[in-house]
Amino acid sequence: MQTLTRKQAIDLCGIEAVDRVDSEGPDFSHREIDDTVEFTASVSCGDETLTAYYYQDRRDVDAVENLDELSWTVMHYTVG
Repeated sequence: MQTLTRKQAIDLCGIEAVDRVDSEGPDFSHREIDDTVEFTASVSCGDETLTAYYYQDRRDVDAVENLDELSWTVMHYTVG
């Protein structure tokens, strides 16, 4: 799947879907790359799924009691 910018995701799915996925709470994707933990949030986009991807350093995740304490920024989107 190709990674998308916010603008590309809006062009494909519309601003409503992108705003919806941005407001969803990210959840563990069960993927870790080195010391980086991947989180995702997903919503429907027509017949497909729009997914937002977030990444956090493992040490930061381990240092908090509640994931809401972390700063969340969407790194990219996919549609598939």
